[in-house]
Amino acid sequence: MNQLRDALEKLGVDDLHFWVKARPENITHNVLKAARRLGVGQVFLGIEQVTLARLKYLGRIHTPEDNHTALSLLKEYNIQSCFNLMMFDPDCNIDEVDAAISFARQYADVPWNICRTEIYPGTTIYERLQNARRLTGDFIHTDYTMTDPACELMFSIMRVAFFNRSFNVDSLINRLATLFFTLEATSRLCPGEVASQNLEAGQKLLQIINLDTANRLQMARDFVKSEIEKSPQEVQLFAMNLAMDMNDSDHLWHQEINGMFDKVERQNN
Repeated sequence: MNQLRDALEKLGVDDLHFWVKARPENITHNVLKAARRLGVGQVFLGIEQVTLARLKYLGRIHTPEDNHTALSLLKEYNIQSCFNLMMFDPDCNIDEVDAAISFARQYADVPWNICRTEIYPGTTIYERLQNARRLTGDFIHTDYTMTDPACELMFSIMRVAFFNRSFNVDSLINRLATLFFTLEATSRLCPGEVASQNLEAGQKLLQIINLDTANRLQMARDFVKSEIEKSPQEVQLFAMNLAMDMNDSDHLWHQEINGMFDKVERQNN
């Protein structure tokens, strides 16, 4: 990165702003010093999971401690981070889902989203599940059933309730991440009182939405963890009610995000 910065300076290129990808185990003081010099303002951090067992299952070499250290260092160097949590995989259990929810809540000031681990040909997980005859679907979309019934039930609820919040291309959280990058980049490239105020407003909205998402996840988790057996009708009703409640909130937050994008456009014009 230092060599790239030197080459760009020789060309007279300045005021750069990058959004890059990195893995937690590679985040160090020296790396971040070079990143700041280059113009890195935001890092998509490959956290993926928060327990050692799940990280090993996914073939990752970093540890849960690396996750916390990387996020802390990025904050120290004033580089905005964002990450994705693969809360579910074929062999996870509900206690590990609990850990992911707690982690997400702890970092409510950081843009994040949630998903289920998808299986792709050529990967170790694909071969493992294929040999165990656990894969369904076709070459376009490979599916599986989780070994923990509580996890399978929770994700089936989330497919409905969290579609517009997390899973859709134009989901609230995806738009929020785009907004936050826009606000952060504008505050660096076009600094001033207005940019700072917009970024502060975006940070407040981010925490509100992230905490609400964590609370909704907890509601779904508590529903499936209950000892009382649920009928398919009860599951469907819970999922639909949760979806409608979340969609009502999301509609208002989408309007707020639209207003923030408008403010940025007016500022830059």
